[in-house]
Amino acid sequence: MIKVNRNEITFTTPNFWNHIHFHPTDAIEDEWGKEILDAVAKDKAAKYIRMYTMLEDIVSLDEDGMLLYDFKELDYRLDYLTGKGFGIVLCVNFLPQAIAEDPTCNSVYERYKGKILNNSKPRDYKEWQEVCATVLRHLVDKYGIDVVSTWYIQCWNEPNHRGFWMNNEPDWHIRSDEYLKLYDFFAEGVKGVSEKIRIGGPVLGYNLDKCKYPRYEGYDGCADVSFLHKFFKHIKEERNHANGGIGTKIDFFSIHVYGADHKFNPLDPMDSYNIADDHIQVMKQYGYEDLEVIGDEFEATTEGYLGIEREEGFDYRNSTRLSTYYFALIDILIKKRAPLSKLLICLSGAHHLVKEFGGQRTFATKSGFKLPIYNGYVLSAFLGEQILSHENDTQVGIIPTLDAEGNIVIALYNYTPNKLKSKGTQHVQLEVALPEGSYEVSHYRLDENNCNSYTAWKKLGSKEVLTQNEREVIKQAEKVKLYYPKESFKGNTYTDSIVLPDDAVSVIKLTHL
Repeated sequence: MIKVNRNEITFTTPNFWNHIHFHPTDAIEDEWGKEILDAVAKDKAAKYIRMYTMLEDIVSLDEDGMLLYDFKELDYRLDYLTGKGFGIVLCVNFLPQAIAEDPTCNSVYERYKGKILNNSKPRDYKEWQEVCATVLRHLVDKYGIDVVSTWYIQCWNEPNHRGFWMNNEPDWHIRSDEYLKLYDFFAEGVKGVSEKIRIGGPVLGYNLDKCKYPRYEGYDGCADVSFLHKFFKHIKEERNHANGGIGTKIDFFSIHVYGADHKFNPLDPMDSYNIADDHIQVMKQYGYEDLEVIGDEFEATTEGYLGIEREEGFDYRNSTRLSTYYFALIDILIKKRAPLSKLLICLSGAHHLVKEFGGQRTFATKSGFKLPIYNGYVLSAFLGEQILSHENDTQVGIIPTLDAEGNIVIALYNYTPNKLKSKGTQHVQLEVALPEGSYEVSHYRLDENNCNSYTAWKKLGSKEVLTQNEREVIKQAEKVKLYYPKESFKGNTYTDSIVLPDDAVSVIKLTHL
């Protein structure tokens, strides 16, 4: 039996779960990118969007060797996102070749549209400070400080990975030392524009596989704990490289919250929680107990651009398994009272699609069919921020909430981390205590046969070439819709018998008429 008491609110949590990292950034100006973002905005599936500044599109040198700025592409992207009502997480990177110490220090990865990522340190950190200040001054002039102060401005992305920072330097001690300079001059430049602008870092990529990464003295190659300690010690008590004072300003701590790394079974959301908690415990050791934390990239595993052609296990991204994992993680973070204000799925696989349902980390397939994880985001957006008192003696997970309009929204999910030990179909009784009145019940279901484009595609033969009629069948199957027609009842107690198969989510909304 699951019992929920609408009349007792246990605590309030921010909606940390409805946010995304849209990647690649320059797909914002492409039709396929807009199609995804238009749907996200329409369905209210995300509140904040993370993107890169892509400084290489902005900064160059004129014929006299002076810095030259062209904000056209950045403005277009931000105009589009803000016009849709999204808040912004803006990662200030990567280095323009114009100010690079080594213009040939490029990532081995070719970026979208054939662009090259330069990850050299600046030739002059004062010049880097000027670039950061000029970009943010432009944004404040354009959008106003009241808007920009609601954004999150980050310094770089995964500077602990050579693919993103100083690829020409093998010694992690040197790379981390240089990142501390990068952050100091970034902070000096941005805060020089306005103290109201929120800044943060260090945005580390978190490695789980101890065997794959080299071990240096003071660095275990696994959790990048040494880098974190070094960062917090520096900004707390060491001399600031930019202004000579002690310490450096920070308004939020940015972390990546990936789960298992190429370990597709089990897929345990506790892995993601533990990684977040490891970061947070380091932060607290340096006296930052109240610092805001955002998980600006998350998913059940890393390698978002890889799919089932590389690893069959990535098929979890096609099915409802990822959606149910997502609800289980929301539940864990709520129960643990994890101090995360934002958790953003990283949609990094959309420009690598070579086939339908390829297992990349996306919201949509090559032909634009919405994946079950997208519907998971749509359904999770129904959840409120007030958590209701409840009792649960079943094997089904529950997230019981009250939304801003006073609707009771309850998510039930059936998830087992280890597929070899799946619980199987669960039969549960739900009882909700309510104020006396008339109510309308809306029940949505995400499972193998409901709101699921993947199942529809498989039933059509898993074909890469589809007829128009077949495409329409899949488009109809992908839609979020009621599990059964809306019902009404009067009284002070709602009861229901619910059957949940493996990897299924039900979202039940009770509206007081």
